[in-house]
Amino acid sequence: INPISDIGRKLYQVEKIIQQSSSRTFVLRSGWVFGSRQGGFLDRLLAHVESGDEIRLQSNLDGAPTPSEDLARVINTVVWQLYYGADCWGVYHYSGSEVTTSMGFTDTLIALASQYGEVDLDGVQLIEVNDLSGPETSKYPLLDCEKILEAFGVKQRTWRSALTAVIKKRYQNHSDSAV
Repeated sequence: INPISDIGRKLYQVEKIIQQSSSRTFVLRSGWVFGSRQGGFLDRLLAHVESGDEIRLQSNLDGAPTPSEDLARVINTVVWQLYYGADCWGVYHYSGSEVTTSMGFTDTLIALASQYGEVDLDGVQLIEVNDLSGPETSKYPLLDCEKILEAFGVKQRTWRSALTAVIKKRYQNHSDSAV
């Protein structure tokens, strides 16, 4: 493992400290997490889309978005199995099943927002940037989720239906509060 960012290196150091503290540790690494929390990443991104702000996106980065509700399902499943005696300690990965780019995810978000809310598609300004350059940068920082499937029977789910539900709910709540 060779984290390329400061936050990645710090998280990896924390993982090592946790693993050294006990042989019975469980670490779950996740893909790009999104959810419906007000003020969260998705909410802020939608605010930029709605106001026509410039949105800068990594053009060279692929990932697998992971709905927060799906991550909660996975954690719940793991905790219950560990509680009932599963001896499956260690580091596991979980992410949504579909790979996309930050641009692809944002394009999907914009299409959904224009379907359920008042978004001026002509006003949206997406700008691709490539800040992660160099040979040490992985274009595909994807997680292998086979281990969590084998140990706990946890299957990956798609992120698109969850994103649709989050966007639909957000605009429904906005229209309800405007009444």
